Amino acid sequence: MRTHVLSKAIMATLLSVSLPAASFAADCPRSPENPKRLTKEAQRTVVITAADMPAVFDNDRFSLAATLQSILETAFVPDASSGIPVDVQRKLATSKAEQIALLTSLIRSFRVLGRSVDGVVNNATFRPHEAELAPETLLSEMKPVGLFNRFDLAPANWSYCGEHRVVYAMGTGTNRLFLIFEAAVDNPDQSNARSGCQRVAEFWARIQFAPEGDLPDVLKGFYFEGDLKDGKPPIARVLHNQHLGVPFGQVRGNLFMTQPEGPSVIPWMLREWRTFPSAQTTSSFVPDTVKSNPNVEFYNDSPIALGASGRTQSFVDLRAEFQDKVVVSHVRELLDVDLEAALHGAKPNADDLFNQLSAAFDDRFNDFESVSQSRPAFPGDVVTGSMGLKQQIDRELEKYKLPANWNVTSENILARAEALSCGGCHNLTQGKSIASSINAGDAATSPQDVVWPNALAFTHIDETATLSEALLDSFLPARCDNLQRFLAPSEQVVSMTNFSSQTRLPSLAKTRLTVDVFRSAETEAESSDALSQLATDIQTARDQDSKAAGAFRRFRRTH
Repeated sequence: MRTHVLSKAIMATLLSVSLPAASFAADCPRSPENPKRLTKEAQRTVVITAADMPAVFDNDRFSLAATLQSILETAFVPDASSGIPVDVQRKLATSKAEQIALLTSLIRSFRVLGRSVDGVVNNATFRPHEAELAPETLLSEMKPVGLFNRFDLAPANWSYCGEHRVVYAMGTGTNRLFLIFEAAVDNPDQSNARSGCQRVAEFWARIQFAPEGDLPDVLKGFYFEGDLKDGKPPIARVLHNQHLGVPFGQVRGNLFMTQPEGPSVIPWMLREWRTFPSAQTTSSFVPDTVKSNPNVEFYNDSPIALGASGRTQSFVDLRAEFQDKVVVSHVRELLDVDLEAALHGAKPNADDLFNQLSAAFDDRFNDFESVSQSRPAFPGDVVTGSMGLKQQIDRELEKYKLPANWNVTSENILARAEALSCGGCHNLTQGKSIASSINAGDAATSPQDVVWPNALAFTHIDETATLSEALLDSFLPARCDNLQRFLAPSEQVVSMTNFSSQTRLPSLAKTRLTVDVFRSAETEAESSDALSQLATDIQTARDQDSKAAGAFRRFRRTH
């Protein structure tokens, strides 16, 4: 059991006023009923669900309208020359009409198929039913089902303090839609000191001691006001326009509007957007690539038809380059957990593999969609790997000294790569082997496969706020432990500072300066030039971030 400087009773009394300092143990407490899972209180440090704490979501505290209003409000810049009072300008800029306009920009993206990365055409699939959605329907029917603390996604340079998410869901059966607002919260310390993000970590860690009656307002204050209840000035609110894509953070969608055709024709698919300023509105959603999601055609050997889905020769030429990079770079990255265990004469723990696997995939290989189900008529949906690629990976694996009685094959490597994609983690990789453990000295014992954990019918949280087995048994406990170890004075072990500069990313600062240039533009030409430069700056910042080490893992994990 952990010891604390203050008792739970004292901390509970003070929570609504401030969050005083406390000490934390290195691991989170587990449930007596199920030792793999967290206690109810510890689980709240990494996720708050509508099933566990419905009061948090009552009274439209986390309504979709409230989130959109917050995005619009933080993107609003008054026009001194308009003659309209600033408070009236702000009210108009965050009105229901503007919320509908913001949602409309997301819905319209389903109608745009032609997309490219670095000039290479990589079109998206038409989603007919999502394209027909009415924004008013989303505002009225999408309900918040969970708040997720992803402090574990912080980079080693602490330019932002991980991601803090709100999940919305609507529909049932085979007509469902989820939107996840994944806000990368700026480090409140402009020097990017670790202590700046420690304030955010302490906020979440102390949630477990709060009386339930306080949590609705405490969490609303964090997400919408940046109030950390620590007696210090607020930070930038979580649901800030810039935290959702300018340059870091994003909005993701799980798309399953499939009727009447059915999922065999219209598969479950995941997409990604980010916020971006507009000359016409304060903010809009623009489609972006799905991270850690290389186009599956690059792994496989089926012919790529020129002209199909906008495929050009430049796209076809990327396949050989991608497969070379898999062999030369990504095999080593995907073996990092195994090799670290071997240094200590041990085998990897399954949960370490599930939570630490990562690879630095270049964004130019990423697709604009991640398909989450296998369709027999579309073998390109699934990572199978060409025979030549598998042979190269197997030869590459021979170079590494893996733990004794531990076996990793090319099939395992490809399954690991697939698991890092949205579609893989949500469905395609569950039950697949990512390694085999062999009992020493017992030739009669069959290898015991380490298999990827189960999602929850294509999601990790559903419309009823039920959580997946993978979350409950593996992901959430690891995230909670990371948080506790980060805060434990005797366990300063989680920062990968040897692998990344502690200075503020120049591209991040440049992005914010370009936003200011856009906001101060006086002519249409100046606005257009600033937006073009901003798009470049954002991509540069995101590319730099994807190649930087993480605070809790050597190679970055995006989801």
